[in-house]
Amino acid sequence: MHKAATETLRSINEYASTEDDTKLLAIVAQLTGPHGSMRFDALTKTKTIELILYGNFDIILTISPCAVLCTLLLHDFWVLTGA
Repeated sequence: MHKAATETLRSINEYASTEDDTKLLAIVAQLTGPHGSMRFDALTKTKTIELILYGNFDIILTISPCAVLCTLLLHDFWVLTGA
């Protein structure tokens, strides 16, 4: 099971780095939305969301500055509080 989860996370990271830039926010929204968790990185003990957001910050910022700011603030809140 661990191998399948690891492979899935690797695929998500590859998809986020190679596909259309407008899909980056959709990926983050799916992982952190109602069927995911704002604490996705903490729960999975990975840096998937962090890598997608901070690794593509300049691209995402041109797509939707407000969405980026809100997502980063919420992500940082969860990371800092450990909630």
